[in-house]
Amino acid sequence: WSAATLFRAGLGQTLEVQLGADSWGGQRVRGSGMHESAHGGGDGSIALKWAPVLATDAMTLAVKAGTTLGWGKAPLGGGGTTHDIGATVAWALPDDASLALYVDRQWGAQGDGWLLSPSYGFALGEDVSAYLEAGYGTGGQHMRAAGAGVTWMVTPRLQLDASLLRGLDAETADWQGGIGLALYFD
Repeated sequence: WSAATLFRAGLGQTLEVQLGADSWGGQRVRGSGMHESAHGGGDGSIALKWAPVLATDAMTLAVKAGTTLGWGKAPLGGGGTTHDIGATVAWALPDDASLALYVDRQWGAQGDGWLLSPSYGFALGEDVSAYLEAGYGTGGQHMRAAGAGVTWMVTPRLQLDASLLRGLDAETADWQGGIGLALYFD
């Protein structure tokens, strides 16, 4: 588990800076005669995201470049500096649905690798939506997973979300889950 914080600040209509920290976390590994646990602070991150205005509302694009600041202690952090650049393209579909594709390239202390993640989002109601996603990563971003999530716009400034991923091979964590809270400050 990890208690992570991400602060996003707009630098203009299409540009934002993101400052992140894995403030506190824990890890427990069991299986094959092994039983280990650890807790403590994780790493930080800084990124710049650009989402240009496109000629059509039917498609959106965002590009993000960032660096992980490896100041935490192993095994929860401290893996050194890692850089990545990723892009998301999303297409609006009928009935408040969408299709998106995320591609990311990582290099640095945690290894080089690619990540590809398609997703399908759909509305469950006026303020509630859900998505299905998959992840395929290589090298330092190794992943073979599929999952789903749900988001709820409690107010125009507060969103809650929950997600669950299932690992599909021996090298990917069996289960990963998350809960989140997003708060908009004007």
